[in-house]
Amino acid sequence: MSASSTMQVKMGGRVISPSNTTPPRHPASVFKPGAKATFFDLPVETRLQIYGYILEEHSPIALTIIRRHGAPREVARRANQRDKHHRGLIWNREDRIWVAAPPTYTALIFVNRQVYTEATEILYGNNAFQFSSTTALKDFLEHLGQRARHLRYISIDAGGYVFSSIRAALGYLQQAKGLKKLEFAHKDFCTTSNASKPITTPIRLILDCTGLLKTLHAVYKSRKLSGSVLNLVSIAGNTPCRVCSPKYFTDPRGYDRYGSQGDCNCVCADADKIHESLCASIRSRIAKVLRISEDKGDQGK
Repeated sequence: MSASSTMQVKMGGRVISPSNTTPPRHPASVFKPGAKATFFDLPVETRLQIYGYILEEHSPIALTIIRRHGAPREVARRANQRDKHHRGLIWNREDRIWVAAPPTYTALIFVNRQVYTEATEILYGNNAFQFSSTTALKDFLEHLGQRARHLRYISIDAGGYVFSSIRAALGYLQQAKGLKKLEFAHKDFCTTSNASKPITTPIRLILDCTGLLKTLHAVYKSRKLSGSVLNLVSIAGNTPCRVCSPKYFTDPRGYDRYGSQGDCNCVCADADKIHESLCASIRSRIAKVLRISEDKGDQGK
């Protein structure tokens, strides 16, 4: 590759290069003695790597929406001790007072317009987001606006399938043209649970997801994206029960390590089989709605 050639980088399904992201600069202006180099003098692929180091996380980002009467909603991490009456504050356990929340690394995207354009896709597209319910997801998507188009990985906690908000949430999610995974909890669908009755059924799930599935199926085909829409909607794996797997439940307060998805208490000898059957049912119904072959996925008729 010659020195004058330009490296190309993919962003949001588009191929971009430094030449169409930043104004062209003569090499002499970069190395001229006394000249000031800026962050934007770096190649775009280097800037994207830096954004990734700062913004990407190895585990799902669990979010909640804080509502206040007469005030805008606030998106916050569930791990933070936040309160609807204390906007922008967190609880200091040592001093037992509310203090100003420290700046977060995600504030990077608001440095300027160019950083916002380049880094937003990294933040929302390269991370997985976890919500307590479809209502929280709907509120988040309303808050996110056009930035929702970058989302790739979404999961909903056990008990989070809410009939009154599921279709609205999935309607907003249709703008996420590159969505790869929408995951629900096994417990919400399992008919063998000893703990509670299932919230919904695979049939109802796919009916609620039909608009989203058809939109993304068309996008996948037109953009020739990797993967199959048949794998888009999935069910999180079932967790072991307390009797068979006590090693998972060592917290002295009695909380289990997998509480976010819930313990279904399926008969453990058949737990894997039950889960596989549930996932197969979801995949089969997606294929039927989209009129494609289960075996060939998006290459079906």
